[in-house]
Amino acid sequence: MKTKTILPVLAALLLAACGKEASAPPSSAAPEIDPRIDALFMEISAEKLAKIPEARHSHSVKDELVLEGRIMGAMDLFVDGHAMFVLGDMETVTPCIDMPDPSHCDTPWDACCDPKELRIQGTATVQVLDEQGQVIPQGLEGVNGLEKLSKVRVKAQVAAGSDGEAFILNALALQVLP
Repeated sequence: MKTKTILPVLAALLLAACGKEASAPPSSAAPEIDPRIDALFMEISAEKLAKIPEARHSHSVKDELVLEGRIMGAMDLFVDGHAMFVLGDMETVTPCIDMPDPSHCDTPWDACCDPKELRIQGTATVQVLDEQGQVIPQGLEGVNGLEKLSKVRVKAQVAAGSDGEAFILNALALQVLP
C-alpha cells in the first residue's frame, strides 16, 4: 500500500464523527500474530516523551520520537487487514467516554465533540511496515492488548507522506500501558 493510497484512508479515519452503531466485538478466536508485529512489543523509556501536537510541527520525515496516548480520536481506530491504528493525545483530544454526558455517543473512543482542527492536531496514525516499507497486512485490534481506549507508548519514525492533515508514524516499538 503506497502513501497515496494510505492518505485518503487516514483522512477518513480522522474526520469521522459519532456513529449510531458500535463496531462488532473482536472475534474470540485470536489470529496468529505476525512475528514482525509481535517483536515490536517491548518496554519503552518515557524519558523523552513528545506530545503529538508539537511533534507534528517540530519533527521531520525519518526523525525518531516517543509518544504516549490512547487509541482514540476517530470512529474507526483500526484498519481491518492492515497494521495501523489512530493514537490520540490525552491532553488535546477528548473521547466521548470522558465527556460530561457520554450517553449521546455509541462510540466512546470517538472525539466527535472536539472541533475537527483539534482532532487533526491531536492525533497520529501509527503503522507497522514490512521490510519493503509496506504496511503489514494484519489488523492490530486485540494484538497484545491493543484495544480501543488502550493507553499506548510508541517509539516511531515520522513517515514520508506526513503533512498538516495526517501525521503518520512508522512504529519501531510499542508498549501497552496499564
